[in-house]
Amino acid sequence: MTVTSLGATASSLTEPLMADTDCYLQTQNASAAVQMTTITAFNLASANLERSSRCFLGGTEAFYMSAKNLYLATSRYETVGKGGIVAYPGQVTTDVHKFAINGMSINYRGSGEVTGHLGWDSNKTSYRLSEHQGDLRVLTYTNQFGWFGELDTANAASKPSPAILTVLREDGAGAKLQTIGTLPNSKRPAPIGLSGEQVYAVRFLGDRGYVVTFRRTDPLYILDLADPTDPKATGELKTNGYSDYLFPVGDGLLLGVGKDATAEGRVQGVKVSLFDVANASAPKELATRVIGKAGSASGLDFTRHGINLMSVAGMTRIALPVTVNETADTAGWFHPSYQGLARFEVSAASKTLTERPLLVGQTYPTGLDGYTQGWLGHERSVQIDSHLYYLTGQGKLISSTW
Repeated sequence: MTVTSLGATASSLTEPLMADTDCYLQTQNASAAVQMTTITAFNLASANLERSSRCFLGGTEAFYMSAKNLYLATSRYETVGKGGIVAYPGQVTTDVHKFAINGMSINYRGSGEVTGHLGWDSNKTSYRLSEHQGDLRVLTYTNQFGWFGELDTANAASKPSPAILTVLREDGAGAKLQTIGTLPNSKRPAPIGLSGEQVYAVRFLGDRGYVVTFRRTDPLYILDLADPTDPKATGELKTNGYSDYLFPVGDGLLLGVGKDATAEGRVQGVKVSLFDVANASAPKELATRVIGKAGSASGLDFTRHGINLMSVAGMTRIALPVTVNETADTAGWFHPSYQGLARFEVSAASKTLTERPLLVGQTYPTGLDGYTQGWLGHERSVQIDSHLYYLTGQGKLISSTW
């Protein structure tokens, strides 16, 4: 780390973050890649930026942090190319490593393993881990190919569940994360999803878990995790399309953002749905809005930061950058119509989803193939009091009252 004095009037001071003895080696890591992950705590109140570091050697593909602990997760095998498709080689095991964080103290607390992997989208991996009352819940995926997997509506007993929930707890000696609960299991063998479905959205909220799988329809599963040693699926809701992300927008309310789809699973426009999950055994889709046709996209297709939510007096205001295609698919090419900021409101009291006028950032010439005029993944928005500021992919800042 290099420290430069204020005003750069003195020479810079460069020091190592740690000694080699501060590194932990994951001996079971079978990845061909060698990665070094450094965890550093800084005391921002100290004059000399007091710091302490720990290092972890082994392929880290995801991390999750609670109020007191940091977890690193890594699959033991890398993805491989198979028939031109990125795949996981057979059944993968994912290692999870726990570090306790207490001020400047960073202490390794142990490691555990779970069956499956965390998927292909690095933006979603952290959502698949959640700590609650000292236990870590991990939702992994078992299929090699995801979208390209075989769809088996019968879900034969020989097929693994597409999703597996594992609950880990630190043992008394503080050296290992032990598995205290799984789902499915011999007592509750029903799979989470059909064979060939891919895990899309995962959200943990308190003693509940929510999982979305998809291939032709969107089953939203509700998991009861009140007893971590006996997790159970309590409810299921099937709708067309899928949710990529789930957001809490009120007591017993979830907002889902993803894509609409036909009954055959053909993906259509951007879909925003409001779910009532207050009754864990009978979830409902209260309202839905579809933006554009096939080829439309939202900021969440590129980054988990591609949405802006703000709660004001029982109302959640949602701003979502979108590229909208209003024409039919022509030989695999889509002709976008415009790019802008879609806006919605969710009322927790009336349990309603209201669409507000979209702020247009750019229109596209008729017949323009592809999306070349500004990347949607760069678009952001922020709400300040009653004002909304929208930064387009072309670098233009648009301001508006909400």
